[in-house]
Amino acid sequence: MINLIAILFYLFLVCINKKIGFMRYQLLDATVYLISLSYNQTLDITLVLYMIFAVLPYIKNFKIYIGIGACLLFYFALNMSVSMIINGAAASISVFCIRLAGLFIYYYIFRNIDFRERQGKKLINFNFVCLATVCEIIIFLIGYFLSTDERLMLNYQCTVGCIATATLLYLAYYLYVKETHTIGTMLCMIIMTLIACMSGTRGYIVVSLTVTFMSFFMKANKKWRIFLILVGILVLLIAFRYLADIFLVNLRMGSGTGRRQSENLFVIQFMWKRPLYVWLIGNGFGTVAGSFSISESIISAVSNSSYTYQVLHTATGFHNFYITILYSSGLVGLGFVLYIYI
Repeated sequence: MINLIAILFYLFLVCINKKIGFMRYQLLDATVYLISLSYNQTLDITLVLYMIFAVLPYIKNFKIYIGIGACLLFYFALNMSVSMIINGAAASISVFCIRLAGLFIYYYIFRNIDFRERQGKKLINFNFVCLATVCEIIIFLIGYFLSTDERLMLNYQCTVGCIATATLLYLAYYLYVKETHTIGTMLCMIIMTLIACMSGTRGYIVVSLTVTFMSFFMKANKKWRIFLILVGILVLLIAFRYLADIFLVNLRMGSGTGRRQSENLFVIQFMWKRPLYVWLIGNGFGTVAGSFSISESIISAVSNSSYTYQVLHTATGFHNFYITILYSSGLVGLGFVLYIYI
C-alpha cells in the first residue's frame, strides 16, 4: 500500500518536473523515498522505485562515453545479466541499486544536465526551511516511539538521521546565500544536529556537528569567531571528561563496528580461496555468501558473535562498499568504480 502511494507521488512529480526544475524535483523525490522507507523499513523495493523515478524525466540526457566509459557500461551490463540468470533478478538488482546505481546515474546522466537551469537562489525560501524542520520533527517522534532501542532505527534503517543530515546541508546553503532569518535558520540547524546525533549513526554525527559548527563560524563576524573559539576551549577544559564520555559512550565513537570487521575478513579469506577468474570478475551481484562449500569454515572462523555467524550465511552485500564491489564484480569492477570516482 505504501509503495503504491509513493508511486502516485512520484508520478505527480514527474508531471510537474519541468515547472519545478531539476534540484527541486530531486529533493522532493528523495523526500518521498525517505518517508516511504520510514514505513517500509526495507530498502529492496523502496530504493529501486526511488532510483527509477529519480532518473525517469532525465533519461534523455543519457550518454555513453567512448572508450573506458563504454567498456565500463558493457562490463557491468554483462555482469548483471549473468548475475540475474544465476541469482535471480530481485537479488541482483537490489544489491546493484543499493551500491552502484547512484554512481552510474551520475556518471551517465546527471553530469550531462545543466544544473543552473531554473535554479539559483529561488530554490531557497524560509517557509520551506520551517516546513522541512517540522516534517523532520514529526518523523523523529515516529522513530522515537517505534524504535526498540536507544537509537532512532527502524529495522536497522536510520532514515531519521539521514533526513536530518541531508536537511542540514540544505540549511547550511540557505544560511550561506541569505541575509535574512539567520537566527531561525540556526535554530533549525541545531534541531537537525540533535536529531542526527540521537540517530546513533557515527557518520551522521560527524557530518552534522562539523557542518553546523563551520556554518555558524563562517556566518559570524570576527568578534563572534574569536568568542566561539574561546568558549569552545573553555568548555573543553571544564567538561572534558563529561564530553569524552558522551562522545565515546553515548555517541558510540569508542565502541566496535559490529560485524563489519568480520565481513571484511570473510571476503578477503573467501576470495583468497577462490580461482583467479573470480578475483578478476567476482561472484556476481546477489550471490549468497554462505552458498559455497568453503564458506562454513571461514564464517565460523571470522564471526565475532552468533548474530554475525547467522547473517554472514545469507549476506549478498556488506557494509564496506569496496569489499562488496570486489566480492560481486572482482578487481575489474573495482577498478572501473575507482575510475568513476577519480
